[in-house]
Amino acid sequence: MKRVIFDTSIYGRIIENGELTFVSDSIASVLINYGSIVVRQELKSYEGKRVVFHEGKVRKFRALLLEAYDTLVKKTYEIDGKTDRLAEEYFVAYEKLGGKELREKVINDFLVVATAAIHELEIVYTEEKEGSTRTMRSPEALKAYEIINELNSLKLPQFKSYQELKATLKSRRWFA
Repeated sequence: MKRVIFDTSIYGRIIENGELTFVSDSIASVLINYGSIVVRQELKSYEGKRVVFHEGKVRKFRALLLEAYDTLVKKTYEIDGKTDRLAEEYFVAYEKLGGKELREKVINDFLVVATAAIHELEIVYTEEKEGSTRTMRSPEALKAYEIINELNSLKLPQFKSYQELKATLKSRRWFA
């Protein structure tokens, strides 16, 4: 089984698509999903008043985001000194490689990737587009992870989309 972590954007996509039941019913036979306190805090800080129709009821979007996290995560990793240092190293390298975003805009992404690298998680699922300059998958960020992980003898996780997650769950759930 692959050991993975979902970025904040994946939980939103699960709820928006009405697929919490599908994902929760399918995931245990295919993936082990770990969480990060950073992701949980981002979900908890969602302030919108948005509601969605879920399982025959109108529910608050924020409540469903937290329910999805709590349902799908096996274990939540805290941010310790090692994770924080690695994320800071990513940021320094990112800046030197020409990354333009402020630390406050990218540090949570770097903490998620650092968590994945340190805990040997194989895949980071995110809806952030590869090549976009404002995401964890920007060219500068990807190069920073590669350089810093090599210097620290850490494996770089793969980055995959929600569509790839769904395809994995659909293809494997029938064989479990």
